[in-house]
Amino acid sequence: MLEQFQASEGFISAGGSQIAEATLVVHVAKEFIAAGKAVWAESPFRDNARGKTKHLDLLIDANVSSKQPPDLLVFEAKAVTSSNRNARVQQIINDICRVRKWNSLGPKAHPLFFLHSPPTRVRGMVAAILTEKLNSKSRALPPGALSLWWKSLNTPLQMKSTLKLRLKHELNHADRVVIPGRYRDGGVQRSVAWAIFL
Repeated sequence: MLEQFQASEGFISAGGSQIAEATLVVHVAKEFIAAGKAVWAESPFRDNARGKTKHLDLLIDANVSSKQPPDLLVFEAKAVTSSNRNARVQQIINDICRVRKWNSLGPKAHPLFFLHSPPTRVRGMVAAILTEKLNSKSRALPPGALSLWWKSLNTPLQMKSTLKLRLKHELNHADRVVIPGRYRDGGVQRSVAWAIFL
């Protein structure tokens, strides 16, 4: 998947656009399909009985070819740039809450076929394409970059303090990794930050 992501880096250079998010979703879906998993894009759910229907970017069943109950992974993607960082980080926090709480919403909040075959396990994954400006002299990421902070949650981060604390609280529950892009084009670097909730 990462090789495909690198190959399409020019296509996703729209930064924080929906094209960038959709590109990441397509690559993730492709890898799970190639591995023989069932993938459902825009999977519907409701977070309360009278609420509007919402959608997950992907719902993945790892047990599709077996007679075992579903083993699910729920996935959300975002694209973040320096110009939309606070707004997108709030959306990432919302996505994390969504994937962590999906299994506790109750059977009527999920697609109907899960009433007859409840999942044995539900894991969550959130990924973000981070487009960040490099230092013009050193060509390195400056202090305060979200991709540097995401790994440790302890480095400086240029963000509203309330957002930073909320994001840190949510990411503390996750296994985290950041995959940097190979190309540094136009004074920016793109990375994919992952958070996996087991």
